[in-house]
Amino acid sequence: MTVAQQLWTVGKSQPDACDPVFKWLREQGGITAGLAWERIRLAMEARQPRLALYLASFLPAGERVWVDRWYQQNRAAYRRLDRAQKWPDLEKSRQITSYGLRRLARSDPDRAWKFFAALDSHFSWSPDVQGSILREIALWSAVGIEVGTAQRMRAVPATYQDGNLLEWWVRYGLATENWAEVILVIARMPSDLKDDERWRYWDARARLAMGDPEYANKLLGELAQEANYYGFWLPTTWISLIGSVPRNRMLTRPLFRPCANSRVSGVLSSCAWPVSATGPGVNGRWPPGNLIMPV
Repeated sequence: MTVAQQLWTVGKSQPDACDPVFKWLREQGGITAGLAWERIRLAMEARQPRLALYLASFLPAGERVWVDRWYQQNRAAYRRLDRAQKWPDLEKSRQITSYGLRRLARSDPDRAWKFFAALDSHFSWSPDVQGSILREIALWSAVGIEVGTAQRMRAVPATYQDGNLLEWWVRYGLATENWAEVILVIARMPSDLKDDERWRYWDARARLAMGDPEYANKLLGELAQEANYYGFWLPTTWISLIGSVPRNRMLTRPLFRPCANSRVSGVLSSCAWPVSATGPGVNGRWPPGNLIMPV
């Protein structure tokens, strides 16, 4: 029976060949209300809302309202989650709301932050759920260069401030030219990430802007001796002039420009933007509305 239950509890429709097994499982009482809700949750997370509606028939009549509520919230792209303030504090309502906040953060982090502030005291989320919600809101706020990003980043518990989140926090600081924040956040990165040439370069840039050319010269001098992008771009003759060149003349050549639909102000190097084997950006995608293109 356990194997049949595992085969049934997935977030998609299974092949027709599985029907005899599932009929037997139902006749044996193997599809419990808890198992049915787990599959409903998986279906909604897999963006299969119609399957979730069908699976509601496996729940007791009094619990089917939660499937309808989740379905309606999904249809509204979770922009009506403020209605959750009227829901009782139950496991099902917490799952719907926490998932909805994470989804909403991708398209409207400001609204997600507003809803979270209103709902946080209403629901008894676990620290893990609360931390994951805050991280998602902060991450997508940084991607969208939202005004409240720094506040949201600071609200994320330290255990959820992983390397990826800290990188986006630095990118937000670069886009807003908050050099003090750039320095502080780079210092909090894990050592392997902090030692990456991208962040050593931007640490130096930030320190130049903050009036600390001595330490900046040390960082740039080290980079100039390495076989990487910065080693080729930072000639030793240029580095020797750092201490005497006026700050407003330093690093002003536009290496990269924002493309037409970008909200990025100023100049960002593509080396500060994430690139992976599957493509650039968060989860292998460019962040929407924030592309940067070579000049």
